[in-house]
Amino acid sequence: MKFLLAACVMAMAGSVWAQSPSAPNSSTTIAPASTSTSPTASSTPAVSTQDMLAVCREKFEPLARNFCYGFGEGVYQLHKAQLGNTPDSSICFKSGAQTRDQVLDDFVAWASARPDLANQPAAGTIMLFLRQQYPCATQK
Repeated sequence: MKFLLAACVMAMAGSVWAQSPSAPNSSTTIAPASTSTSPTASSTPAVSTQDMLAVCREKFEPLARNFCYGFGEGVYQLHKAQLGNTPDSSICFKSGAQTRDQVLDDFVAWASARPDLANQPAAGTIMLFLRQQYPCATQK
């Protein structure tokens, strides 16, 4: 099991992805980290939500847990970087409200309850989760 888990994590970690911040359900392009010619999105499959859940469900495997933390953090940090100086009005975390473990456990439960997202790119599913679970308060 540990070998299979490590192989999945290493295969997923060898990819670099980009997500458009303007469309919550936009597809994600995955391309191997390489200096040679870059493959098209159709020739390099995205890490699916199903693949991500298979790794993130391994709650007591440090390699899996840390990969899931890093992948999720990477998705969010890329989103923030793409916004530049524009304030993010779609995702608002409350200071100190939840631990990484709680957020990851919530993501696994949320995504598991949505089998229609299983074959969608994991990065897009993570963004959808964050927008739905951590919406910004509307100003009155």
